[in-house]
Amino acid sequence: MLRRLRNWFAGTGAHGAGVANAVAPAQTAQASEALELALAARPEDADLNYRTGMRYLADGDAAVALDYFHVALHYAPEVFDACAGRVNALHSLGRSDEEADAYREFLRTNPGHPGAAYALARWHHARGEYEPAVELLRPLVGHAPVNMEACNLLGLILGRELGQFDEAERLLRRALEADPSWCVALSNLGWILMEKGDHAQGLKLVDAVLERNPDDHETRLVLSYMNLKRGEFEAGWRDYAAREHSRYAAPGHYDFARWHGEQCDGKTLLIVGEQGFGDQIMFASCFDDAMRRAGRCVIECDPRLAGLFRRSFARASIRPVVHAGEHAVLPAQTEAIDLQIPMGSLPGFFRNRWEDFPRHGGYLRADPGRIAYWRARLDALGPGPKIGLSWRGGVAATRRHLRCIDLKEFLPMLDLPAIFVSLQYGDCAGDLSRFSQEQHVTLPHWQDALDDYDETAALICALDLVISVCTAVIHLAGALGKPVWVLVPAIAEWRYLDRGELMPWYPSARLFRQTEPGQWKCAIEQIAEQLPAGFPTISK
Repeated sequence: MLRRLRNWFAGTGAHGAGVANAVAPAQTAQASEALELALAARPEDADLNYRTGMRYLADGDAAVALDYFHVALHYAPEVFDACAGRVNALHSLGRSDEEADAYREFLRTNPGHPGAAYALARWHHARGEYEPAVELLRPLVGHAPVNMEACNLLGLILGRELGQFDEAERLLRRALEADPSWCVALSNLGWILMEKGDHAQGLKLVDAVLERNPDDHETRLVLSYMNLKRGEFEAGWRDYAAREHSRYAAPGHYDFARWHGEQCDGKTLLIVGEQGFGDQIMFASCFDDAMRRAGRCVIECDPRLAGLFRRSFARASIRPVVHAGEHAVLPAQTEAIDLQIPMGSLPGFFRNRWEDFPRHGGYLRADPGRIAYWRARLDALGPGPKIGLSWRGGVAATRRHLRCIDLKEFLPMLDLPAIFVSLQYGDCAGDLSRFSQEQHVTLPHWQDALDDYDETAALICALDLVISVCTAVIHLAGALGKPVWVLVPAIAEWRYLDRGELMPWYPSARLFRQTEPGQWKCAIEQIAEQLPAGFPTISK
């Protein structure tokens, strides 16, 4: 019976996760009946239990599927397909935290299993946990035959996350030994070469990938980022549209006609909110340009920015929106919309050359009354310049590890006679408490001001200077026209360019660049040396 069942599966072409789509409804019923009969006769058969689990998983019953995968692994603990099925079932049940334990349990029974080690490394990588991912991948890349996937992922992590470009290049070239035309590794290698400064060779590889597959939107987005990072804005914005088709696409969209930058007097233009908090602030520098071409503008934004945007762009209708799915629905009271544009596409019309970036003194406006309130509170702290400090930025998915600095590293700067206050969002009570106990330095921190971004804007306007890692505070200070000194990691995002002290979006910003990944000492010492020049009352 088992042989007949396997022959039946082979005849339909069904295997693993493809079972659900490989058979017609009548065949599905036939397969289920055959599985039940076979399992009744051979309940200890691991393959039958695995296939039954896949059947239930395809039918949407992950809880029952999970039981069958457990049985399959009990009788055949070496079958990785059953482990993968178990992980898929856990994911479907919303038990993602247990996925890693499933892989680890399999690896305890099957030490060094390449499929399980690679899958667990990908799990860690997806969560920004790079050290355990690297530890799992290193044993996989040193053996023959070449493990292409492991070499590619390890090369990507070492290059993109840790700045080890030479080792990353070696691994990516090794991944390509088995298949020189593998576009995934070619794209990653092209990116690494451009980051290393070999823009011509990197561009050649990326162009080759795009020639083979013009719809490879993520590679096209890499090309966009690298051109923007080099200050080649027109070329960068041209490919930036690829984000709308990549995994970074905004979660909601509307069925309005697309605006292409033309003059549209008498029509209403919807500027659709997208991307992160800081990006929305940065793209807001183009709102006035868009409003000069449209009869009326409706601007979507993160709800936390609504008050600030209403005060700053009084001629527009501001709509706080949180997208909840693929198709977003505007509030019923919203006026009729004629045209739409994602806000990240605005720079492609208005910021194609360095000289297109206005030398503004701030385009966002904080509440004057609240500025006065915070200025009084800051003055009460004592004499000297008032400087805001933020030392952590981002989340795991946005390379948080590259833009976080231990407060102790700021001591050369904090020893100067100035009043430093915290602008750190999120839960930083532990950081501040440990720093106070260990170093006897207290940074005033007002959580109410940081929980409300309109209030944060007023506090920043009352300060003399902001010093921060790359985070939304940089964008807010720059958009308010306040002096802001930015600690930029060696592996910088495109917004901060690849060289120089200037940030085109914000004339009041000055960049202090890390010279070696993970080492902030020189950049912080440079700031400490230059603070007295900016504030004569500070002396060492």
